[in-house]
Amino acid sequence: MHPEITGAWHMNKTHWNGVRLDGSLPDGMVRDMVEDSYDLVVSGLSRKQQEQLGWARLGTAGSNGE
Repeated sequence: MHPEITGAWHMNKTHWNGVRLDGSLPDGMVRDMVEDSYDLVVSGLSRKQQEQLGWARLGTAGSNGE
């Protein structure tokens, strides 16, 4: 659908995307992809590691109830 988004050539193409940031994709779409990736990585961490991060999404400081 978006030629700017491809399987990352250097990683597992099932789980990694390459994104060409040339201004063609809407900023909100890029931000959503980054936030989704962050959430996936953090969800795989231990509870202690999540607490150390504050489990805050990018750009939403304080969203962890503090």
